[in-house]
Amino acid sequence: MPILKRGKTNWKYILIVLIWSVIVWGGIELLFWRLEVYQTRKWLMVEKEIKAPEVKVSEEVIEDETVSWKTYRNEEYRYSLKYPPDRWEAYERENNQCLGGIELAVVSLSLEQQTLYLHLPDGGEKEVTDSYYPQLRIRVLNEEIMKPYIDWALKRNIIDTQRIGGKLYDVREVKDYYRHGQEYYPVPLESIFIQHRGNIIEVLYHRNAKKVIKDLINTITID
Repeated sequence: MPILKRGKTNWKYILIVLIWSVIVWGGIELLFWRLEVYQTRKWLMVEKEIKAPEVKVSEEVIEDETVSWKTYRNEEYRYSLKYPPDRWEAYERENNQCLGGIELAVVSLSLEQQTLYLHLPDGGEKEVTDSYYPQLRIRVLNEEIMKPYIDWALKRNIIDTQRIGGKLYDVREVKDYYRHGQEYYPVPLESIFIQHRGNIIEVLYHRNAKKVIKDLINTITID
C-alpha cells in the first residue's frame, strides 16, 4: 500500500505499520523477559540444591588449671587464696603486727624460687637462698601498731597496678630487712593496700618473685 496516494499522505497505511511495529517490539520484549525469568528460576533452583558447608563446632574445652589447686580462706577477714600444692605451701604464722596475731605466708617448694636478692650498701646485690622466707604474704594490719609503717608505705612510689577481685589497686615499692650473718640487709618488696570492712589488708611479695607468683596473686578474692 503506497504511503502517498494521489498527492496525499496515506495515514491509514502509516498507522497499520506503527501498530505492527509496536506488536513486534512488544513480542520481542516479552520473549526476552520470559527468558530472563526462566534463567532466574533455574539459578534459584540450583542454589537450593547447593548444601551449606558443615560448620564444625570445636569440642575443645579450656580447663581451669586452678580447679585442682588448694584454697586457703580466712573467714574472719573474708579473703582467700588458691595455690598449687605441688609447687607452693601456704600456712598461717604468728605476727603480732596483724589483727588476729597471724598472717598468711606462702613459700615455694622449689629452692631456686626461694632466692632473695639483698641490697648491699655499695649498691650491689647479694643472693641468699632461704626456704622459709615467704615470697608472698597476706596480712590484716593492726593499724594502731603499724601506723608508722602504713604512713611511710603510702608515701612510697606507685610503680604498677594489680587487679584483685575485679578492682585495680596501686602497687608500691617497699622493703623489709633480712638478717644474714651479723648484718641486716634491705629486701626489695612490693605492697598492695586494700581497704576492706574497716581494715587494711596488705598483699606483700618479693619483687624478684613477682613473675612466679603472679598466678597466685590473680586468685586472691576479698568479699
